[in-house]
Amino acid sequence: MIYSTEQSTSALTSEYNEKILNFDFSEMRDDDLFKGRLGVVNYLSSFYEATGDERYIAKISELLESVLLNIENKTDNNLLKNSTLLSGAAGLGFILKDFIKKELLDEDDFAEQLRIVDEIIFENTLKFISQEYYDYLSGPIGNLQYFLNSSGDHDVSLILKHLERSSKNGKEFYTQSENIFVQGYNFGLKHGHLGIVKTYLDYLNKYGENQYIVETIDRLLQNIINVLDFNYTIDKIHIFKYYNIYEENDNIIKRQNNRLSWCNSDLTFSYYLLKAGKLLKNQNYISLAEKIALETVKRTTFETTGIESHHFCHGSSGLAFLYDSLYKIDNRSEYNEASQYWIKRTREYLILDLYKDISANDLSWLYGGKLGALLVLNGMHNNNTLFKLLI
Repeated sequence: MIYSTEQSTSALTSEYNEKILNFDFSEMRDDDLFKGRLGVVNYLSSFYEATGDERYIAKISELLESVLLNIENKTDNNLLKNSTLLSGAAGLGFILKDFIKKELLDEDDFAEQLRIVDEIIFENTLKFISQEYYDYLSGPIGNLQYFLNSSGDHDVSLILKHLERSSKNGKEFYTQSENIFVQGYNFGLKHGHLGIVKTYLDYLNKYGENQYIVETIDRLLQNIINVLDFNYTIDKIHIFKYYNIYEENDNIIKRQNNRLSWCNSDLTFSYYLLKAGKLLKNQNYISLAEKIALETVKRTTFETTGIESHHFCHGSSGLAFLYDSLYKIDNRSEYNEASQYWIKRTREYLILDLYKDISANDLSWLYGGKLGALLVLNGMHNNNTLFKLLI
């Protein structure tokens, strides 16, 4: 079947879902939430909830059993060898607690396992902080987000105390890492300071005002504002935000690119600046956020976005999701139009890929795969709980 842009999204999605249901998952090495079996479990759960099709729940059971068996057998890729949302125990805990809440699993059957999971996550979170490693999805901030989502009030309080103590020692939230895309003052969401801002905003929404949290949000946002580039343009369009800043041989290195993306771009920054401005009643934040966001909607070319695929992290579906999220908190038609534009691009990319052989990499959630893109294309990001970790 040849799909035109006018043909139904549901028909296109059905073709992909048949491929996913019939895929040989022995070819998938990873079990984790964003590039492994748990990501597929999360994806299929959205379609099971929407349709009630028992094939989805059967495949979910098969994959979850495989994940738990790898833990029991202590395989090299079992999820308890790491603690994070990106590739470890926090991803497992997230899925188990989500399914218990939805009554897809019995809480009594997993109480002991979740106790062990939470203990591993908590201990490793404190270890990350002691090593001055402040990553979001693959570090302690994402783990803090996990406890915020799962009502781990005691763990949240203790982790915050360690973060507060650590932030007062030298450079605030300067990440020590051999990964050049993570090290230093990373200003993005997935690996950097916007992940901290997001988590601290979520804390305020859940627990109410906290002076340390508010002051930290202000400092982190102001640090980014202080290094915005108001003169850098491509095709007469402003691109404001540096990717990250780090030290090298006593020199400050600023890393810049033109990417427009979910994970780390001035669009992501504008969303959190706007969200903080509304929560903290800071009109300066709101005004600057709108200035930046409205400039980003002009960017559609590869030269101004780096977009060449449907992918969620660095691709069109992540932008559709971000603009939709912006539209929900600032009802400007420009954001809705931008979201629809990137939805259309996402659909076009997925149509082009439909008749290619599907691989394990295609079934990753965040990076090179199709799962996040298909959920956004179908509007399922509005109800899928994993998206709350991503915005």
